Amino acid sequence: MVVEEGDITVAPSIGRHDLAILKAVVQVLPPDQARSSILNAARCLTPGGEIAIAGWGVVDDDRLGPPEGVFLNITFLNLYRHGESYTEGQYRAWMTEAGFRDISRSRLADGCTLFRARLTG
Repeated sequence: MVVEEGDITVAPSIGRHDLAILKAVVQVLPPDQARSSILNAARCLTPGGEIAIAGWGVVDDDRLGPPEGVFLNITFLNLYRHGESYTEGQYRAWMTEAGFRDISRSRLADGCTLFRARLTG
């Protein structure tokens, strides 16, 4: 195993990878850095590589649900300087801009939201 130090909001990984996992990252960042983290994750993937973005607090596009997402939105706004619950539409827009396709949203057993997608090649 190789550990690489870096800041995904500033630059992509040096290496090329088949999978990028952003777990509990996006929702604690301001929107511009959330977007940059997804764009930079895409830049370090091989063609056809995948991204998995997991976290709590994703809200529907109308921001009225699901209840745990709304609750966590209020929590993130109070805990993190720029944190908030982003909408499904925001995640999809950032992922599409980065070149991802076949974007899916699912719920993990622990209640965490998981977005997965494949980089077009």
